[in-house]
Amino acid sequence: MENIENETAEAKPTPAGAGEGDQPKTNTKIDDANLAAKRMEDATKASKIQNDRAEELKAVEIVSGETTAGMSAEEPTKLTDEEQASRKRIKAVGLAGGAQWAKKMDKEDGAK
Repeated sequence: MENIENETAEAKPTPAGAGEGDQPKTNTKIDDANLAAKRMEDATKASKIQNDRAEELKAVEIVSGETTAGMSAEEPTKLTDEEQASRKRIKAVGLAGGAQWAKKMDKEDGAK
């Protein structure tokens, strides 16, 4: 009786490809390089499309006269006495702490 049970257990057919689905896919370095090249090509195409759109918009601006050429820059506003005093106090605190931004405030004040 033991022989019959062993023969029936061995006679069960296994489906084709059984156990292959759980194995991880192995990528080679060539596959990785090809994938990276494909991504670079796609990114290049996308940036070319955006550059073409920007050039077209710039051309439309130039033709329509909506460029910034010939426009004067905005004049800086004068600070009130209260604002000037506040800036001096802020600068003094910054200099006392050794902050680099406080040393640059003189240059900014001269530009205004």
